[in-house]
Amino acid sequence: MGDRRKRAAGAAAVILPVLTLLLFLSRKFFIGLSEFFPECRFYSRTGFLCPACGNTRSVMAFLKGDILESVGYNITPVLLIAFAALFYIEVAAYAFGVRLRIIPRKYWFLAVVMGALILYYILRNIIPFLTLC
Repeated sequence: MGDRRKRAAGAAAVILPVLTLLLFLSRKFFIGLSEFFPECRFYSRTGFLCPACGNTRSVMAFLKGDILESVGYNITPVLLIAFAALFYIEVAAYAFGVRLRIIPRKYWFLAVVMGALILYYILRNIIPFLTLC
């Protein structure tokens, strides 16, 4: 069972960078697709930013390489990419036989992250400099 997991981790350690490279090379295609996305209905009806407002612009700015602009639109995609990168490092280390835990697997950690995100989603509607939207 452990050998099977190491082979799967090894495959993931090879496949994920290849997929990331393909995404990077095709980023102009995805950036071009973003103009066809509809505007946020919640924002257009209420005038408040929903938790997803700015995600598309954030990802597009990230694909262009402008991380600060990406964070300005919405911090969620940047955090998800950072967590994905840390989990990838854990998987790659496991493929080489090293058991590495970078991100805590505790409920308190999840509660702190989710609480901070909820607070951010509320405060960005009150404090204008928290978002570029």
